[in-house]
Amino acid sequence: MISVLLLALLCAAPQAEAKPKAQSYIDMDAHPTQSLKVMINEINVERGYVELFFRETLTDSTGWQIQWASAGSQGTPVALGCDENSCQANTFKVFYGFSFHPNHIEVMVTAPASPAGSNNSVVHYVRSSNNANSIKNKQVWSVEDSVATDVFKSGSLTDICAKPDGSALDPDWDRCEPSEGTSNDGGVVPPISVFPRFQHPDSTITCQGAEIGVDLCSNADCSSVDSTNSLVISLSPDSGVTWENLTRGTSGQSLEVWHGDRLQLWADSSGMVTIGAVGQSHLCLSDSGSHSCNIEFKNSGIDLSVLLNNAEQSGLTACRNDYLLHLALLETDAVNPRRCLPVASSERVTFSFAYVEPAQPQVEATLAVGSAVLKEGQTKSQSLSFDNNGEATIPIQYDEAGRLNLSASLGRGQGRVTLSGESKLDWLPAGLHISAGDTLCTAGDESCDPLMKAGNSVDVDVTAHCWVANDDGNFGNNPGTKNFRHSGIDLEPELVAPSGGQNSADLPADASGNAVIGNDGSGTVARVLDEVGVFRFVPKSDIDYLGHQLAKSSVSSANIGRVTPAYLGAETSNTVLGAYCNSFSYLGQPVPYTSAPVVTVTGYATDGSVTQNFDSAFWNLPNPMNARTYATQSASVTVQEPVGIAVTEADANDLDGSRRFGVNKSWISFARPISPVAPLGSTATGSQTTLTLPSAAFTVSADQLCLGQWGSCQSSDFTTQNGGTSLGYIQGPQLRYGRAVLASAYGSENQVVRMPLTLEYYNGQQFATNLLDTGFYGDGRALNAGSPATSGRVTLTGSLNPLPTTSGQAYALSGVFESLSIAGAGAVTNPPLALEYHLEHPFASQAGCTFPEAASMAPTWLQWYWDKDQPSVLQNPSAEVTLGRYRGHDKVIYRRELF
Repeated sequence: MISVLLLALLCAAPQAEAKPKAQSYIDMDAHPTQSLKVMINEINVERGYVELFFRETLTDSTGWQIQWASAGSQGTPVALGCDENSCQANTFKVFYGFSFHPNHIEVMVTAPASPAGSNNSVVHYVRSSNNANSIKNKQVWSVEDSVATDVFKSGSLTDICAKPDGSALDPDWDRCEPSEGTSNDGGVVPPISVFPRFQHPDSTITCQGAEIGVDLCSNADCSSVDSTNSLVISLSPDSGVTWENLTRGTSGQSLEVWHGDRLQLWADSSGMVTIGAVGQSHLCLSDSGSHSCNIEFKNSGIDLSVLLNNAEQSGLTACRNDYLLHLALLETDAVNPRRCLPVASSERVTFSFAYVEPAQPQVEATLAVGSAVLKEGQTKSQSLSFDNNGEATIPIQYDEAGRLNLSASLGRGQGRVTLSGESKLDWLPAGLHISAGDTLCTAGDESCDPLMKAGNSVDVDVTAHCWVANDDGNFGNNPGTKNFRHSGIDLEPELVAPSGGQNSADLPADASGNAVIGNDGSGTVARVLDEVGVFRFVPKSDIDYLGHQLAKSSVSSANIGRVTPAYLGAETSNTVLGAYCNSFSYLGQPVPYTSAPVVTVTGYATDGSVTQNFDSAFWNLPNPMNARTYATQSASVTVQEPVGIAVTEADANDLDGSRRFGVNKSWISFARPISPVAPLGSTATGSQTTLTLPSAAFTVSADQLCLGQWGSCQSSDFTTQNGGTSLGYIQGPQLRYGRAVLASAYGSENQVVRMPLTLEYYNGQQFATNLLDTGFYGDGRALNAGSPATSGRVTLTGSLNPLPTTSGQAYALSGVFESLSIAGAGAVTNPPLALEYHLEHPFASQAGCTFPEAASMAPTWLQWYWDKDQPSVLQNPSAEVTLGRYRGHDKVIYRRELF
């Protein structure tokens, strides 16, 4: 035994060695309830694993570990990890990652500390060594012999195991072949007793209970079941619940069950219920696939609400006879409640009610629920037909104003569960009849005629009334609700339209606005409308009846409107045109807005405040950008807008009183006349373009509304801001009338002839090289009309076959593309060749010298009217190329050609 062996080692050692080493020793007290529950079954040195055998099911492995040491050095403990019922009785579990020395091994399974404050308790300990000296010098732990197994084998070990499985006896341990996860050779796994597995829902509701399926398992993973015999189970919990065997028709905490029986669990209240079998091994399998034994019970009851045309009502109208009381048996306090199903086709429901507000009403009215007419405190039952969703309806009517508390109840599960529900029902006057002047806005929207500009006051008369079936829209003709009282109600305008808009301010906000509702139900107050839209007057929102804003639910008030802005204001954006290259752009070329033209129009009240509601369906000003006009510094140069340009409108219908108007293109161009014109503006100060919106663009005649005060309406111009000061025009780049020019070239048929392409502009007197154009990208390669994007821009025609090749790619330098070359191949031209540079395809402008639509816009603004016979037809630049030598004049001694 290990106790004897330890004693011998201590006696043989020197006196100094009798003291404990500086090592971790396990508490020698065996764990009284867990010892030998989990056994070390196999230790493999070569593959580095430990196999455990579970004599009993271990469901909670918190704190359980495999501790190990080899050659006197401790390794890192390994947790058992018995989640998802992976440690069932009579099963094996293999753990890897151990590094054992074949001459000395210590492995032990430890359980959580018991009693409190002690070290972990040893469940099973195995040590293996090839000689006693090894143990003497290298043993780490000392344990009680009741939980220890000693394995002494000469020579190095590769695998040791217990035969039969789960044995802790020293003689049963020996060398063996690896059998990881299975029974060791010769081992017989003890039979397992039948135990229950509960298949249950993760959650349920108290009115429905939990239906639980029972499997009688005959092996650890319940893949085999006992379908022949029964099992008596003591079910837990045994308090606060009721157990039924639905299959056998029995009930109680201890039930006899067969495989496949269905149990019903009723809980008295909501909460988490953990099910199990007292004193027996058991498994659980929830609907979600978890092995948890927890079932969450959620509250259920009768949900009471009142419907009108299938829509739930919060405030009910006194005297209305078409309400339905809706009852639903379902889970309470849930966003998507579950239903109490199934429901009998007919259920007896008991009703009663009590006055809440006022507690002692002037008129003690009755409450009609179906055919039952209830007085306060009376209890009467009605038979209701519930549908497959557990819902039923019954008519309900109350002919007064006030708050009632309605109660309903019924039994479920043969009286085991009682469902009940209460609801506060607030009965309100059908509406406050309001009259304010004689002008009506029946449509209640922007189609009404203009009535006034924001600011005038109106007298408002108020009365409260009951509902009648043949309502003519005037509550003043209906019976009064005598239980409704208020000593003084402040009224305020309520916005009818636009939806979601800003209500008119409460002006004046003083005691003069109190309207007393008494037996005569009348009161008068004056209010000012300082917003745009259609309004009606209602009780003020901070004065409520039973928590409801009376006039917000329904009111027979006549609509007042349409109220319009007093005047309009317009603000134009800082608008700037950008240059193509080096402070200039060509006429005909897209010129970008670096700051686009946007005009913001705002409606104002007479006091200068913004009428926010004007920015809604009540906005009746057409887009002022439709009336835009341009002008330039030259009468012969006009602004040309892009194809597809359209006006835009932004920030519409966001109820801020203003809208922004612009165009959907970010550039314009300046039409290039046939006759050249001098540059517009200078490179220093730029060009000047005007963009004007006339006064008519801001005028709504029917409303007498315009930019500024009616009678002195104004126009608006876009300008560029410079240091906070308006220039009075839109500043842009200098605008040049341009063209591209080729000059004829000649040279040796055996040399490369260069033909520069010059970019020119008209300076007011003549065409000159445009030194500012450094953005033009020339491509002297041959043009492939089928794929111009990947080819050059040159075509060469003439008498030679094959024709010479052309080449050269570069950006223009000071307005000249110098790289266009024609390579002579020894053939003499007769007559000269014709070279054309094609400008009808886009070119790749470089950074810093670009323009809108550069990828798709061809530089046709560099074409020119080259054909005198067609003076109005733009053409590409072209020139002649002559290759060859000639004899020359006899009197010329020497001539040299420079190219």
